[in-house]
Amino acid sequence: MPIEVPKAEHLKDLFSLKGKVVIITGASGPRGMGIEAARGCAEMGADVAITYAGRKEGGEKNAEEIAKSYGVKAKAYKLDINKYESAETLVKDVIAEFGKIDAVSNPGCIRAIR
Repeated sequence: MPIEVPKAEHLKDLFSLKGKVVIITGASGPRGMGIEAARGCAEMGADVAITYAGRKEGGEKNAEEIAKSYGVKAKAYKLDINKYESAETLVKDVIAEFGKIDAVSNPGCIRAIR
């Protein structure tokens, strides 16, 4: 069955993430791929669940800044990427808080699994 071609007057509308929920790993630092991915998704309208491994304060600060700057829902979660149970808990917690998960961005995992 063919998919209807999206209609929009602006390119930004075609890339909108409004109404989507995205998990972004490794977004607790002041700079880096994780936080920039989180900011980009939020700028495009997504609610974001960002993760931290050891910088709880950084994760919470970034979530607060994202929510304020982009007008989206943002929350920080602890994630130990090397433990399956931690990832399973993350998924359950995000679904409980946001109602769903539409996408996962893992820029923070590259460094963690080397």
